[in-house]
Amino acid sequence: MVMLVEYTSEIIVGTFTLIAALTGSYLQYRQNVETQQMAIQAQNTRASADYLLQKEADALTELIETAERCQALSQQYVNSASGHGEVDEKLAEAATEALANFESAVRTKGVFLKEDEKETVDNLLGSVRSAMVSGDHYISGQNELA
Repeated sequence: MVMLVEYTSEIIVGTFTLIAALTGSYLQYRQNVETQQMAIQAQNTRASADYLLQKEADALTELIETAERCQALSQQYVNSASGHGEVDEKLAEAATEALANFESAVRTKGVFLKEDEKETVDNLLGSVRSAMVSGDHYISGQNELA
């Protein structure tokens, strides 16, 4: 009987030890899972932010490129119109297309601009439009701006 009590107490101690070890392992497993989930969520957040930053950079690059092309072609258009009173048809088409592309880029890519940057771009767009109208007036023989 004493032997049975000894074995029973060893079994109880062993069972509690096993339960404690399993509980510790389970808690460690849950902590690892939660840590991994947080790391995955942080990685997804970074990936989303990187994606949006890349889209913004691409949009602003396109906006700058269309603005530069439009400004250069409108300058050529006005210089040609004011110098000769006429403009090569290809240059006129290229300048008109560049203006349309710039206007489109301002509408679609302007969402990435801060308020003061948007105002600057709008001012540039207005200047280019005015220059094109000025060139049109030279071509039509009206040397005064409307």
